[in-house]
Amino acid sequence: SDGIFKSTDGGETWHDITPWDIIPMRDWSDRKTLFVYSFAINPTDTKKIFAGTSEGVLRSVDSGNSWQLLGPSVLSINRLQAMSIEIDPVNNNTIYVGTNFFGIFKSEDEGNDWTQLSVKASYVRAIAINPQNSNEIFAETFLNGLCKSEDGGNTWNQVELPNGSNSYEIYAISYNPANLKTMFIVAWYYISWYPPMFYPVFLESTDGGVTWKTTDT
Repeated sequence: SDGIFKSTDGGETWHDITPWDIIPMRDWSDRKTLFVYSFAINPTDTKKIFAGTSEGVLRSVDSGNSWQLLGPSVLSINRLQAMSIEIDPVNNNTIYVGTNFFGIFKSEDEGNDWTQLSVKASYVRAIAINPQNSNEIFAETFLNGLCKSEDGGNTWNQVELPNGSNSYEIYAISYNPANLKTMFIVAWYYISWYPPMFYPVFLESTDGGVTWKTTDT
């Protein structure tokens, strides 16, 4: 969307809370624009909000009344876009950000300092963290498929998917909160990349992401 909007009446009305004063003007546009790809709200302090945008990561500590564009840091790299954001469910100070061209970044101090993780990835649209074991992380890595870390993002391994991991463009990964061995993926399955031929698929794992199958449910 073009900007950040907030509702305080259950979605009946919305008002713009975009911090336009800190959003730069780009030379390819005659006006300021901000595309918002993802949100994450601290589960233990809901005033703290992170927004993944076309300008990087925005952080608010007062329910969106004011915002800070994080940097200068590795997250102020030119053309970096924050495609996905996940807060560690066990340690809420730790945050993971998936980007367009620069892989995945991790912060352990609520976004003040960042480390670029080793996984090779682009257009990271989805990250999922095990709610009971936050060392276990799954991430969509576009052409490298689905990857998994078992040590908090330090090392990663590719997870095999039906018909080849590199055939999917994943948009959502989730754990079933009632049974963490059950996981789901929403994705496009590409019959051909060039020319592009694809259709939507829903994948399910019942063994904690070790094996996957397509499902109609």
